[in-house]
Amino acid sequence: YGQDNQIGWLDWKDITDEGRKLTKFTAKLMEFRAAHEVLCATRFLHGKAVCENGIKDLTWISPTGNERTGQEWSNKGDKCLGMLLNEAAISGKKNGEHLLAVFNSAASSVEFKLPTLKGVSGWTRALDTSAPELDDKKIHADGEKFMIPARSVVVFTQKPA
Repeated sequence: YGQDNQIGWLDWKDITDEGRKLTKFTAKLMEFRAAHEVLCATRFLHGKAVCENGIKDLTWISPTGNERTGQEWSNKGDKCLGMLLNEAAISGKKNGEHLLAVFNSAASSVEFKLPTLKGVSGWTRALDTSAPELDDKKIHADGEKFMIPARSVVVFTQKPA
């Protein structure tokens, strides 16, 4: 797979502008993962471990901003879901961050309500595959409705109070 020959070599001098942007975004993703301990769990997450605020290590979120129900999992037309990771429940850290990754595989944008969590407030859009060069510092309120672009992933973070 990792071949050190002409099959695996890249001609970096002929890289296109699109290729440069993709390389830059890939580096941004690597930096993001390294900077967020919540993405470095050393065990599988099952949605069972909870922190003192009662928030699970892993919670699947529907576009309504609430935990997905069994009925929502059965809805074949639902193409958008959020994955909420809770650092406090994952690592045992008292004041860990929350990370919400929203996946939209639909051919159109989907309105997604940012969840309200006990003990913290405000979400920052950290990554958006539809706008890779975005540097959004705006704090989005809990319960705010956010349009998730078609066929994209948007990641929000929430720092402890």
